[in-house]
Amino acid sequence: MIARRILAYVLAGLVGSMLTLPTAWGQPSGTFVFPQPVIFNGGTAGNVGTFSVQANGPTTLGGTTTIPAGATLTINGAMNGTNAPLTAAATGVTFTGTNTYSGNNTFSGNNTLSGATTFSSATTYTGNALFKSGDPWYDVRAFGATGNGTTNDTAAIQAAITAANTAGGGIVWFPPGIYLIATGPITLSDHVSLLGPLQHRGEWWSNTGKGAVLRDNTSGTTITGSAGTEASLASSVEGLSFESTSTTGQFIHLPSLTNDLLIQNNSFQGKAQAIYVDGYDLAILDNFFQGQANEGLDIAADGGNSLRVSGNYFRAIGTVPILLDAAGIGTPAGWLGVWITHNEFAGNFNASTATIDFSSELNQNLTINQNYIEGFGGFGIVAAIQSGSISDNHIVTSTAATVKGIDLFGASANVRLHGNAVLGESGATANYGIAIETTVVGPVDATGNTLTVATPWLDPTSTALKVVQSQIFTPAAWGALTAGATGSQSFTIPALPSVNASATCTPQGAPLSSGNWNTFVTSTTLITFAITAVVAQTPVVKPMTCTEWGY
Repeated sequence: MIARRILAYVLAGLVGSMLTLPTAWGQPSGTFVFPQPVIFNGGTAGNVGTFSVQANGPTTLGGTTTIPAGATLTINGAMNGTNAPLTAAATGVTFTGTNTYSGNNTFSGNNTLSGATTFSSATTYTGNALFKSGDPWYDVRAFGATGNGTTNDTAAIQAAITAANTAGGGIVWFPPGIYLIATGPITLSDHVSLLGPLQHRGEWWSNTGKGAVLRDNTSGTTITGSAGTEASLASSVEGLSFESTSTTGQFIHLPSLTNDLLIQNNSFQGKAQAIYVDGYDLAILDNFFQGQANEGLDIAADGGNSLRVSGNYFRAIGTVPILLDAAGIGTPAGWLGVWITHNEFAGNFNASTATIDFSSELNQNLTINQNYIEGFGGFGIVAAIQSGSISDNHIVTSTAATVKGIDLFGASANVRLHGNAVLGESGATANYGIAIETTVVGPVDATGNTLTVATPWLDPTSTALKVVQSQIFTPAAWGALTAGATGSQSFTIPALPSVNASATCTPQGAPLSSGNWNTFVTSTTLITFAITAVVAQTPVVKPMTCTEWGY
């Protein structure tokens, strides 16, 4: 009977009137088109039936209406929120069929859309939209996480990660909130990205409780990978704030064989260590580290290759902001291909340790470039390098005794030290700019460094060492020379630490149209540049590039 009544409305073309469907209206079949506004007063599942409904007018859903699996609800008009569960927070609508919404819709109730749903027009969510299928992501709240700071959300977060991994990978989304991790660790699976709302360097300074916070006050680990496997393959942790009142444990512990992992735009406040890494093809970019009791970034000894640490900010770290674990110096056993670049280190580091410490093993192709370091009490950079560079770093030493800006360590060889600025604070009397230890094999190219500390160089004694520094001098105007006459000028250059120092100067262009020029080393710090005219002439002033080296 109901089907006949509906068909009668359609055939009569009663456009502009309101059609109300009763709570129980049977199980009709076929396709029904309602040209006028429609109110579904549906109740229990099955009342709508497994048929296709097309409502071309504005549509209001009243009551808690369930569209069963297999049904298709196409709404071409605006979905009206008045007196509907879509705008009443106390009620909800469950759509399990394949639904299309082409009007301007408003969802304000607690609604579940578990079928394939298409929104082809503007849709407003005044309640929470929780995505559980992975398209566009796996929302941790859809798996039971609360983010209220008091409920243990560990299991819910793990369930979201498992769902993403089982489906072949995906994004696990953390909306703003405080997610308590009371029974960790959470295991990060392959092809899964953990994503929160924070951007460059995460949460800043003393701010807490903002963005998506993973709060772990336990003494253990917050996030780990599967030991002995490549379970963290092609994964990432991005945009999250890690907070803890504990001074033990680690926020992220990535075991051996971890590979293809990105850790970016997070903040880490608390714990003994923020991150422990092992493996290869790892990138740690644009994070904020503060208040770790021991290390900010702890790197496994005898590690892997291809590690990028760039754009991070380290502040008030208990011992060493970036540390390579000790495993004994000898043949190259450290990391192969490491780039420590564009990081900032500021304030209150341990008075006797290093800021960047890669001295425990001989590392191949290690690059430590363009970092800013201040407020340390031991070493700015200490490293053992076989082929690599420490270049263009800006280092401000403290007033502590025996501070070294750069310390080249172990059996280092084929190292370039170039363009570094090591500046001493006022009152610093026992600081060294660059120290080259007696174990260094060399050669070392140390060109163009600015060392304004009490002792620029700590003298090396290694006979295999090569130290080079270069400066440009501009001579004064030359006087007129007669044929065969010689003119000369002398330049004072910085002393080298080597006992076998020498130097040469080369003009940047020919000062004479015809004649000879020579350089003479009268001491390790004095260069005399002489020219001899063949014909009478006034030499042209040409800058001199003077290069020193020693063994």
